[in-house]
Amino acid sequence: MKIKIVSLVRSLFTGACAALFVTQLLAADSPREHLSLDAGWKFHLGDDWPDALHLENSGTGSGPASEKFDDTYWRVLNLPHDWAVELPFDWAADGSHGFHTLGVKYPTNSIVWYRRTFDLPMIMSSRTNGRMAP
Repeated sequence: MKIKIVSLVRSLFTGACAALFVTQLLAADSPREHLSLDAGWKFHLGDDWPDALHLENSGTGSGPASEKFDDTYWRVLNLPHDWAVELPFDWAADGSHGFHTLGVKYPTNSIVWYRRTFDLPMIMSSRTNGRMAP
């Protein structure tokens, strides 16, 4: 009985190693490229564009959502990022925000903008007809 269990465990281990090896070979031949978009984000605390239209639609309207918006003076950072931890501490602030000046009573600190651009090579653009592939 003991020999059968050892043999079974050995077979399962060999099969798992073979499956892992095949998976790695297939991944190496994949035409997909995995790129991290964590670096090089632009960040701005506050909403200095209250009259901008369609801020929720990227690339439309005016303000920071517009493709041509100038974010030259925005701070550059990497993700993940939590702007709340950079805010001042205040005992009068909401405890659910760690007593940072954030939330309904502090509207100027409760809206932030993140922007990121990247180049899409022409060969990728032509394959997806200008859209990002799913």
